[in-house]
Amino acid sequence: MRIDRVGLLVLQGHISGMNTRARPGHTSKPEIIAHRGASRDAPENTVAAIKLGWEQQADGAECDVHVTADDEVVLLHDPSLRRTGGMDVNVAEVDLATIRKVDAGAFKGEQWKGEKVPVISEVLKVLPAGKKLVVEIKGGPGVVPALKREIDKAVKAGVVKREQVEFICFDETVLRQAKTIMPECKALYLAGDYRERSPEALATLIGLCREAGFDGLDLDRGWPIGPAFVQRVHDAGLRLYVWTVNDPAKARDLAAAGVDAITTDRPGLIREALERKVSSTRIRNPA
Repeated sequence: MRIDRVGLLVLQGHISGMNTRARPGHTSKPEIIAHRGASRDAPENTVAAIKLGWEQQADGAECDVHVTADDEVVLLHDPSLRRTGGMDVNVAEVDLATIRKVDAGAFKGEQWKGEKVPVISEVLKVLPAGKKLVVEIKGGPGVVPALKREIDKAVKAGVVKREQVEFICFDETVLRQAKTIMPECKALYLAGDYRERSPEALATLIGLCREAGFDGLDLDRGWPIGPAFVQRVHDAGLRLYVWTVNDPAKARDLAAAGVDAITTDRPGLIREALERKVSSTRIRNPA
């Protein structure tokens, strides 16, 4: 069969397009998620940290939530206020008014004094269009109905779209509950040192996610994540996020492997590293 020069160029372009087309669920450049906000530079789980994440070009912000004794959803990683607020009380045992008296910024430095423990509605109000909030559900199943109530209010008020909120959780039962009553929100199962980080363990996690109707996995950086690993997750129709990655070289390796999102305390640094990687690739492989 004779193919003229023009036809050959068209054929080559078609083949090239096939080879570079992204797989379903795969992004050529992973999203960058600010872990507890830009928590390396600002007090974790505060409005200041979340806003700084946006300034540092994060695609999303991750936060942790608990519910107070009076059923308010607040941002806090630990069940107690001792580490970040200097008050040795459990969040679930005190009301919001008590928690509001705590200085949630002073532990990070003088410039952050006066930061308060925020409620989830305050964080949803500073969520820009096109960005996402990844909510780690802490504190058990009692958090989920209160969380739904606050998200419903924000959606009704036009503050956010429901699809801008995603859930992560180590507790399979709680994550199932969240996905059941808020199906429009993506739900990713958190797995850290899950047994041994083996192919068999990954198969178990993939099976769990598919059976539960979850949208993906959120794994710690210690897993042996390479292109074949990511392909297994994507072939199952799942997304893959990785936490907590503050090393630029590690972030570049994960990006090359094809992960969907990287969670980091330093979104600005990781953004710069990935942009530099993309730029250098373009220079080596000019169009």
